[in-house]
Amino acid sequence: MKKIYISSTFKDLREHRAAVTLALRKMGYEVRCMEEYTATDERTDARCREDVATCQFYVGILAQRYGWIPPGEQRSITEIEYRQARSQGESTRCLMFLLDEDAHWPLNWVDALHDRASAEKLAVFKKELDGESTHSFRTVEDL
Repeated sequence: MKKIYISSTFKDLREHRAAVTLALRKMGYEVRCMEEYTATDERTDARCREDVATCQFYVGILAQRYGWIPPGEQRSITEIEYRQARSQGESTRCLMFLLDEDAHWPLNWVDALHDRASAEKLAVFKKELDGESTHSFRTVEDL
């Protein structure tokens, strides 16, 4: 059975993650995602890297938040997961879904309005994805 890792910021994309996870499981895929982790003494970023390494597909969903940066890291957990998937070369296919620039989005989930440093990191990350296999979404249903 093919394994797929779902990656995104969590609070703002909770519904999106749940919808994608449900759809993929109905299609018979094994889905890995951080919200299903149990409490351990293992660092979250290490666990995420390990899980991504076992998957054949990485699905990244990006909206308007950069996300949580683990202690001692320079990148968000979402970007760390993406970089782990990319480092695996052809063994892990990356599919990226980016929120359409014209999509309606709650203002409380827009880094550009609340956290300039995170907004800048998100912009750099998204720019790096130019040319990747990216797809646009506006709603949960689009995914």
